[in-house]
Amino acid sequence: PGGRAEGGHPSGGKTTGLQVSRPGGKGNKGTYVTETPPTAETSYHASFAFNANTLTTGTNLNAVLTIFQARTAAGGQVFTVQFRRSAGVNQIRTVMAGSAVPSQWVNLTAGSHTIRVDWTAGATGSLGFVLDAVVVLPTLTGNTGPRTVETALLGLTAGVTTSTSMLGTGFFDSFVSTRFTLP
Repeated sequence: PGGRAEGGHPSGGKTTGLQVSRPGGKGNKGTYVTETPPTAETSYHASFAFNANTLTTGTNLNAVLTIFQARTAAGGQVFTVQFRRSAGVNQIRTVMAGSAVPSQWVNLTAGSHTIRVDWTAGATGSLGFVLDAVVVLPTLTGNTGPRTVETALLGLTAGVTTSTSMLGTGFFDSFVSTRFTLP
């Protein structure tokens, strides 16, 4: 029982990537990979492909899965990318810790999407969000305090409950991160 993370892709021909499955009920657990090379980063940029496929959070609007998370050395959140299914539509948003600023929800069409986040620390820290090479939301700004990125998690990292309606399979691929701005 429990979730699984393994190589796989909906096309079947590709053997790299991360497939995350939720069986529903007591078998639901967080399933993710961890990147630990960041060290005290005050500027962190990441990009990855995400295909929600059959992944669902059910009908409760408060049921939210965190699919990407940057953390401090103590395990505190720096920022997250969250997913939910609302009225039959897949949606994502970002949340910047420190000032706990969430973005608006953005609808996702079916298929794979490239998600990019651009974060900088400071009294006027920022979190940018780019979907499929298009800036879809204004950059979030706020005081990030002394936070630095020490670890990043990709997959289903938080918000997983034992709900039978939180189930399905999602796909992640093409992860890249840097302290420099991504193209």
